[in-house]
Parts: sequence; structure tokens; C-alpha cells
Amino acid sequence: MDALKRHWGILAAIVVILLIVYPSLALSPTFQTCVHGIPSYTTGEHQREGLPYFLFFQVRLIGCAGPFVDVNANAIIAVFTIILAVSTIALWIATQSTLNHAERSAERELRAYLSVEPLGITRMVGAQTGIGQITVRNVGRVSARDVFIWVQIKTSDDRYETIFDVEPDDKNIRRAIQPEASVPQGSKDDLPIAGNIAKLDPNRCVYVWGVVYYYDGFSKRRRFTRFCHRYAAIAHDQRWERSDSADIFVIDKNIARYHTRGNEAD
Repeated sequence: MDALKRHWGILAAIVVILLIVYPSLALSPTFQTCVHGIPSYTTGEHQREGLPYFLFFQVRLIGCAGPFVDVNANAIIAVFTIILAVSTIALWIATQSTLNHAERSAERELRAYLSVEPLGITRMVGAQTGIGQITVRNVGRVSARDVFIWVQIKTSDDRYETIFDVEPDDKNIRRAIQPEASVPQGSKDDLPIAGNIAKLDPNRCVYVWGVVYYYDGFSKRRRFTRFCHRYAAIAHDQRWERSDSADIFVIDKNIARYHTRGNEAD
């Protein structure tokens, strides 16, 4: 069915050609004279003589096409030339369609795909503030080019928050991420930990969201990955005020959940 839909124009052209050739043959004087010269054609005796005469009549009928071909040789050659041209065009279209499909399949299979994974909420060294951490990973098979990463953090008492605006793309960034490689990134802003990120309130949520823009190695248009990770503030590490000489996770990455809004990709 799909093949018929793709080549309906070619099939229609062939049908039109047959509708022109058949009446031209049947109504031509040469063909009519030959047919009427077949014995018993007009007497109806062939209806009584059964299959043998029927076969004989069909052979003679086919033979009557010979004079028609002789008289209309140039026109017939022209018709078959048109059919050959249509078939050649159809073959070219089918070949081109196959090549285009193969190119699209290769692009989908091989292009760069950037995913964003949560890395938790960490304390700024020497400060009482925390930032959201993420890692951008290339799970595709070619390099992602001109990668622009923007990350932000905020708190809210609404676990169904819907407003997650992102910054526009910056195409002047010159950064590449190779296949299977990852790049960590912290949020643009930081927030107070005490009474905000580390709040013993079951409704308090910490959102880390943003966007990644990049070229996928094939398409000339920019791809994007939008992300939004939600953390329950009540699950914070109550030891976050310990010495900041080492990495300190205010909220572990395992607490993160992919929010119901703000996660989409191109």
C-alpha cells in the first residue's frame, strides 16, 4: 500500500497510456478491416464452434495488430519512448528516496545526543550558600560542537512548579563534548542553605533547571536539551555545616527526581 502511495503518479501515467493505445488500436480502420476479414466474424458461427474457434479467433485478432503497427510505427515508438522515460524517472525517484532514507537513518543513529544528569546540591567552599550541580553527557556517536550550558537554581513550596524560563542560545561558545564524555556544570546563582535549601519543611523543593544548546554533527540547526531536577529540601544532609575542606553535598544526587515540567529534547 505504501509503495502504491509513493508511485501513484507513475501508475496513473501508465493507465492513461493504456487507455490511449487500446482505443486507438480497436477503432483504427486498418484493425477493423482486418478483423472483419476473419471468417465467420459476422455470422456468429464461432459461437457454435466452441473453444477451438475461440482460440483461432484470438490468434487472428492478435495478428490484426500487425498492420496497425506498420501504419503507426512512429507513434508507437513515441509511446514506448514515453513509457521508458517515465520508468527511468520512477527508478531515479525510488533510488533518491532510498538514499534520503539511508541518510536520515544514519543521522538519527550517529548524531550527538546530550543528556543532563543531576549531581546534587553542594556547598560553596568557605560560604553558607549552595549551588545546583549537573553533568552533561554525550550519549551519541559523534562530537557535540559549540555547546552552550546554562543552569539555574531556586526553591519553592510548590512541588508542581511550572515556571522554568531559560536563557537564549549563545552561538559564540566554542566547546565540544566527545562521545561518552561528560562535562560538569554548576548553577549560575547560589542560594542560602540555612532556612532555605536545608529547610525541614515537607513542601519545600529545590529546583535545578536549565538548557543545553549544541550542534549534533549533522544538522545545521541547533539542538537543545532542557532539564529540570527536583530535590526534597527535607532530605538534606544535616551535617552540611561540617568542615568545608572537602566536597560537601547538602542534598545528595540520589534524592533528585526529574520534574514533570521542563524536561524535553530535540
